[in-house]
Amino acid sequence: MLHKKTEKGQAIILIVFAITGLIGLTALTVDGGMAYDDHRHAQNAADSAAFAAALANAKGENLETAALDIATSNGYTDDGANTIVDVTIINAPSGTCLDDSGVPIPNSKEITVDITSNVETFFAPVIGIRTVTNRVTATTRSC
Repeated sequence: MLHKKTEKGQAIILIVFAITGLIGLTALTVDGGMAYDDHRHAQNAADSAAFAAALANAKGENLETAALDIATSNGYTDDGANTIVDVTIINAPSGTCLDDSGVPIPNSKEITVDITSNVETFFAPVIGIRTVTNRVTATTRSC
């Protein structure tokens, strides 16, 4: 079979494109799985922190400290760079926390815990993605 000189080396170009595509799929699988796992873990930590703050309110303890302690014990320390944990505490809206006779319950709070975490990728830098950012929120009301 005769080959033209201009056709030499075409297979190498196709192989390079195929390898780039395979690395992209590997990045999606491995790095996407890590980002999804971190998102689930961060959501669980935010939920636990919000509930801990509500329990602290019922016990008359410091709400923000309780929430931050639980977030820290779950691996989300507020370092301001890779992880940001924000606890917002406001008075519960009037009429939302009433006892059996319809009287407002004093010291009712609404607690919101926001966690932002950055997940470093392993394969995705090949296609230009160095980090994936997860943001989760949990809100609870303590009556």
